[in-house]
Parts: sequence; C-alpha cells; structure tokens
Amino acid sequence: MKKFLTTTAIASALALPATAAHESTDVTQTVGALQAALNSIVINFDGTTISQAATNAANLINYTADDLHDVFQTTDPSSGGGGLGQFAVNSLVSTGGFSGGVFTGAFVDVTQAATNVANSIEAVNLEDLDQRLEATQVAINSISGPTGISDFNQTAVNAGNLATLNSASNDIDQDVDDTVQTASNSAVSSQGIIVMGAGNIQSATNVVNSATIAASVDDDILQDVDDSLQEASNLLSNGGGSSIFTFDQSAVNAANLATAAHVGDDVNQDVDDLDQIASNAAVSTGSIFNGVQTATNVANSLTVTGAVDDDITQSVSEFFNIQPVSQSASNVADADIDVGEMVQNAVNAANLATAASVDDNVDQYAFDLDQDADNLAFAFFGNINLVDQAATNVVNSLDIDGTVGGDVDQTLGFSSQTAGNTLDGVFSISNSTQAAVNAANLATLMTVEGDIDQSFFAAGQTAMNDALLVIGSVSASDQEATNVANSVSAAGAGLEIETLDQSVSFATQVAANNIGASPIQGVEVTGVANVNQTAVNAANLATLQDVNVSLDQSVTGLGQLAINTVVDVDASTGGISDLTQAATNVANSATLDDVEASATLTQTADMSGFLNGQAALNYVEFGMNGVTNATQTATNAVNLATLDDLRGTLSQEVINGAQIAGNLVNYSGFIGDGGPNLDSAGTVSGLTQTAVNAANLVTVATLPDIGGSLEVSQAYSGFQLSGNGLYDADTINNVTQAATNVANSISH
Repeated sequence: MKKFLTTTAIASALALPATAAHESTDVTQTVGALQAALNSIVINFDGTTISQAATNAANLINYTADDLHDVFQTTDPSSGGGGLGQFAVNSLVSTGGFSGGVFTGAFVDVTQAATNVANSIEAVNLEDLDQRLEATQVAINSISGPTGISDFNQTAVNAGNLATLNSASNDIDQDVDDTVQTASNSAVSSQGIIVMGAGNIQSATNVVNSATIAASVDDDILQDVDDSLQEASNLLSNGGGSSIFTFDQSAVNAANLATAAHVGDDVNQDVDDLDQIASNAAVSTGSIFNGVQTATNVANSLTVTGAVDDDITQSVSEFFNIQPVSQSASNVADADIDVGEMVQNAVNAANLATAASVDDNVDQYAFDLDQDADNLAFAFFGNINLVDQAATNVVNSLDIDGTVGGDVDQTLGFSSQTAGNTLDGVFSISNSTQAAVNAANLATLMTVEGDIDQSFFAAGQTAMNDALLVIGSVSASDQEATNVANSVSAAGAGLEIETLDQSVSFATQVAANNIGASPIQGVEVTGVANVNQTAVNAANLATLQDVNVSLDQSVTGLGQLAINTVVDVDASTGGISDLTQAATNVANSATLDDVEASATLTQTADMSGFLNGQAALNYVEFGMNGVTNATQTATNAVNLATLDDLRGTLSQEVINGAQIAGNLVNYSGFIGDGGPNLDSAGTVSGLTQTAVNAANLVTVATLPDIGGSLEVSQAYSGFQLSGNGLYDADTINNVTQAATNVANSISH
C-alpha cells in the first residue's frame, strides 16, 4: 500500500493529486508547529467596507475522488506529533480624531473571520480513522470604533478532530488531551451606537471530536476528551449614552459529537477534566433592543438514525477516577436605560443519545459535573419589556424509538445543576418570560428487553427566577422553575418493561420564583398584574404500559422546596391582580396500564434527617390597593400509583414523612384601618388558596385476589401540615381556603 507522510496539513492536502489515492491508500499526517495568522488595521478616522480573514490549518484532507484505507492525523507528541499552537487574530482600531471639526472614528460594513483547524478529513469511504489532538487554539476578532460600529459580522472558530465521511469499514477514533480553545469576538465603541444589522452575528465556536457519517460505521465510534478547556465569548460594549440595536450573539462549545446512519459495534464517548465556558455580553450606557443571545455547551452527543448493533456508553468523569467537568453558559444584557425585545438562551447538555434501536446496553453516567446556566437583563434606570429568558441544564438524556436489547443505566452523582434567570429593572418589567429548567436521567423508550436503572445521588438541582425592581411594577409575565430527576416515558404506543429501578438519595431540589426589590438600591414593588409563577420539583417519574417483573421507586434523604414569592410590596399603593402561584413537589409517581401477575410495584420514601421532606410554599404581600383575583396552590405528593389492572402486588411506604404545604397572603404595612397615622390595608377580593399533602395514593380500576399473599400494602409515619393564611386586609369577599392532608388512599 502507498503511504503519504507529511509534516503539515496544507502540504499534505496539496501532496495528494486527484488521481493518486484509492481504497488501498494509507495517509499519515503529523504536525509539531506554531501557526500565527495576524491581521491588524489602525486608522485615525472612519472606515467603510473592511474584510479581515485570519486562518490556520493543520492536517487537512479533502478528497472525495476515491476511497482511502487507513488515515492517521496527529498533533499529539505522545503519538508522533510535536504539539500545535494556532493563533488567528483580526484587529480593527480607529483612534478617533477631529476631521472637519467633527470627532470621527466609526466603522461601517465590517467582516472578520478568525479560524483555526487541526485534523480535518472530508472523504468518501475509508477503513480506519485515528485523530489525536494536543493543541492551543486561539481565534480572536476585535473592533474598536469610538463613534460607532454598524453592519458588522464577526466569526471566531476553533476546530480539532473533524470527520465528514460516507462510511468507515472499521473504527473511528478521536482523542483530545491537554487542549485549550479560546474563541472571542468584541466590538467596542466608547461613545457611539452599535448596530449589527439583520443577518449579522457575533459567533464564537469551539469544537473537538466531531464525526458526521452519512452511511455506516461498521465497527466502533470512540471519542475521548481529557484535561482540556473550551472558552467562547462575545462582547458588545458602548458608551456616551448611545444604544445597542439589532444584534445576534452565539457562543458554542462542543466536545464529542457523532452522527451516523448506522453503527456496527459500540459507541463510546467520554469527557474528563473538561471546562466549557460560553458567554455573551451586551453592555450599554444607553438602551439595548432587539437582540438574541445564545450560550451553549455540549459534551457527548450521539444521533444515529438507524441501529447501533452493540453498546452505547457515554461518560462524564468516572466513579473510580473522578476528574471534575464543568459547564457554564451565561448571557448578560446590561443597560443604563431600557432593555427590550430580547431573547436569552443559556444551555448546558451532557450525554445526549438518540437512536432507532440498540442491540445491547445503554450506559450514561456523570460524576462531579457542575452545570450552571444563567441569564441577566439589567436596566439600571429604565424599563424591561418583551424579554424572554431560558436557562436549561440537561444530563443523561436518551431517546430510542425501537428496541433496546439489553439494559439501560443512567446515573448522576456528586454533581450540581443550577439554572437561573434575573430581570432587574428600575421602573417596570412587562411582557416577559423566565424559564429555569434542570433535568437529569431522562429516558424515552419503546421496548427494553433488559433492566432499566436510574440513579440520582449526592446531587443538587436549583432552578430560580427573579424579577427585581427599584420602585415599579411587574405585569403580563410568567416565571417557571422546574427540576426533574429520573424520568421514564413511553415512545410511541407504549413501553412494556421487565424491571425498572429509580432511586434518588441524599439530594436536594429547589425551585423558586421571586418578585421583589432589587439589591441595587431597591425600594418597593408598586404592583403585580397578570403574572403566573410555577415552581415544580419531581423525582422518579414513570409513565409506561405494563410491568412484567418489578417497578421500584425510592427516595432517601431528599429535600424538595418549591416556593413562589411576591415581596417588598409598597404598603401605600401596592396592588396584586390576576396572580397565579403554583408550588408542587412530587416524589415517586407511576402511571401505567397493568402490573402483571407475579410482578411487583414498590414505592418507598424515607424522609428522615434535617431538611429532608417536601415543602411547597406560596407567599404574597399586598398594599393599600389590595388583592384581586389571585390563586395559590401548594401541593406535595409522595408515592402515587395510577393503573388499570393490578394483577401482582403493590407496596407503598413513607418513613418519617415531612410534608408542609402553605399559602400566605399578608398586608405589607402596619396593621391599620386607614385612620390618622394608620395605613389602609385595602380589600382582598377573589382569592383561592389550596394546600394539599398526599402520601400513598393508589388509583386502580381492578384489584387482584391472589391466594396466600398480601396484594396491597400502605404504611405512613411522620407528619403532614397544610395551611392557608390571609392577614390584615381591611375587607374581604369571595375568598376560599382549602387545606387537605391524605395518607394512604385507594380509589377506583
């Protein structure tokens, strides 16, 4: 066989003539080099229509004329490379000065592209592909225009180990070690307006280990990342009281991405000791309008449109060799005046797998993973309107439309997920939404021939939304905070299982929504109207068809807090109208058709220990303008089973149960009737408060009669406290309160 050996990627690509290679050709590319592509412009006044492109490339193959055999690309010193440094920098600066009596220094129509690529192949078919990366890649674009920047596009990309193929007869192996990727874009104007313009974008992207296979990989896909850092950032900043308009910022970090039509053997994706940081910031001394900010981190993502013929394994660190992995996604819009018409989306995702079918086992596990997704919109002396914020963390997500021939195992341990959104304005917040979501161990399945096991332990989930004011109101806005740990649901017609084991232990879930005074000189909230607050914690959810052997759900040492608050309300004016608050905690919930003969359904909750148990709370303060049309619902539920036929046995037990469901509406000032030197507490009209605690509930169409055995067992110990309160209103009408506790219930 012919073998081509070269020391630089570009030389390698040029050294392969169109007719020289065929299916017996082996290619080896090694690099040990420093590459620097630098473009710099410094002027005194204005600039129009500027294009800068800085590109570094090492180990490139773009050959689609014929098939190749084995391909080996490396920059790793341990495998023959010499290490790689790539620096792509574009700089555009105006110092600014007086021209014709006018201070100048603006740029219009600017394009900057900074690109670094190492180990890239685009080919038709080959046998084996082996790519190894050890590198430092830095891609930077910067614009400095003192009097303004408009109609500009900045793209910074770092990429290592990329493969685009039709098929591979054997393995695809991509390995990254001791690699740093930094992609950054900035546009700064000290005194002028910034307008990107429609279709323009600040895009910062880092990618390592990406394989796109149109047809089949006949053997394995192996992807590994260790001891590495990815940082993608975008910055828009201006001064002089000018505003930032019409912009799109995207910061993306991705490690281990694989797409194929079919995999003939195993898929193994692993990350250890990896930090991913994606951030976007728009900072203005004026206003910020009409912007999109997207910050995304992804580690281990697999999409197979057909079958995986053996196992899928996705891992973040390892239990016996824990090396921390962190993902941080953040967006900031910081204005001195107003913020409006903004979309902020911060996402962290690890271990995502989608396939038509898997012949053997699926294992997804993560240890010592820290996910933090945050969005902030801040109007220092203005209003916030039409701002949508979404902060999302996901780990271990599986979607299989067909059959899994073996077991499914999802585990998250020693980890944390934090999702937060903050709207901080001086005068008003209106027409805005906040959604904070944490999800761990999600499985959507059709048929599983083996066992399903989901474990969530020594881990915490915190989802929080804040709407903060110095002195002003919130209107026509929604807040949703959601945490989910362990969920199995059916894909398509239904899911019939052999065994399912879901466990949550030594964990916390906090879902919180708050409207209150800003910590930045916050005074009082003057009113709340047309607002929905929803806080949900859920642990161990199963929605399926039939259980043939066993379904076990257990929680131990779990603390769930779902809380909605409206605080710091001005006693002299503050009014509440059309407010809905719903706080919900659920642990161990199974919805299914049948528990077959000899099968068991077991639900156990041990709430022993300090701060363990369930607390669902809603709190509202009001002022002289009172409360009109408000609904508060606080619900705690543990051990819920809804099924058609129970042909086997069912057991539910709560040990040292601790459930607190409470709703409170309270006047924010001193008690008074509006007389001299006394406040008026206003009228409460149209208030519904519902507090419910439920433990061990069974809803079943048909119960069994199994000779010589106990078919249904329910046991509860502990306490349940439900309460509603309304205090210090002057007058009330149309007020309803319901406090309910239920322990052990069987209904048809």
